[in-house]
Amino acid sequence: MRGLRRVAGLVLSGVLVAGTLLATGGTANAVGPPWRFWQNLSSGMCLDILGVGNFDAVGQSTCVRNVGQVWQVELLGRDILMLRNSGSGLCMGLLDFSSFNGAPVAQLPCNSADQRVIWFDRVSNVRGGGPGQSLPLMYVSAVGKCLDVENGQPIDHLPMQLWDCNANTGNQAWVGST
Repeated sequence: MRGLRRVAGLVLSGVLVAGTLLATGGTANAVGPPWRFWQNLSSGMCLDILGVGNFDAVGQSTCVRNVGQVWQVELLGRDILMLRNSGSGLCMGLLDFSSFNGAPVAQLPCNSADQRVIWFDRVSNVRGGGPGQSLPLMYVSAVGKCLDVENGQPIDHLPMQLWDCNANTGNQAWVGST
């Protein structure tokens, strides 16, 4: 009986969250941790999905705080995380294990055993925790590259890429906010 109540409670919680997003027109202004919007310091644009299917690109767009721009931070260990999109339910990752500069970033099934969707935050301890924390070196250890906005360009629907990590460029600096 307890198990049925617990399942019913989880289902009701999910319905309430979905109802809140629908009632706000798909925006998520009342999102709290571990859900975040990620804004690039160079382009001023938000991390977004460019489709809702497996292998669709992850890009940037004007920050409008819709469900495609909401990312759940799933901590797997100290400074180790997966980023799950609330619009697609998929995680940000690599299409394959390409290690070249400019390799595309896409949405993949979330699986903590898949190194393509595992990201590391290498500077959170330097910058300190809390709201507005900057994450300049969010990188995929599988290939040792960082999430990057090509030339820091403020272009809607520009696909994200991987690039050699460089803490001195805003192209790779991301600020998370609720």
